[in-house]
Amino acid sequence: MVSEIYPVRPLAKFVHKIIRPETILMLEDKEPVVKWPFLIGFERFRSAGGRTQRDGDNMWEKNIYRHPYCQGEHPEVDYVMQHDIYSIGIFLLQISMSTPFAIWKAENGSFVAHPYLVVLVAEANSRAK
Repeated sequence: MVSEIYPVRPLAKFVHKIIRPETILMLEDKEPVVKWPFLIGFERFRSAGGRTQRDGDNMWEKNIYRHPYCQGEHPEVDYVMQHDIYSIGIFLLQISMSTPFAIWKAENGSFVAHPYLVVLVAEANSRAK
């Protein structure tokens, strides 16, 4: 999957800035069944050499896919391609666990954290103290 998404990026030399499950579109052919991933959601992308704005948000369901330095309303560093690679790694971790980290709840119109993610965050926080 990564090889389908990532090879174009070095040629284009851009930073996507919001790679997460909602920005990976899977299309499939009927015969044989082949799924093709496409990267979408380019509302924040920029040239890798371009000036960046350190705009962010406090949406946890987006922050879990961002590098720790790029989380929150005012990220600590300029966003670079390596941060996109971090996001892809988190996405692949989610796939390997066969469960979404953020679960959409239509009845209240918001995301909730998967219980396993809550445990991981609590353990990480207790180790950091």
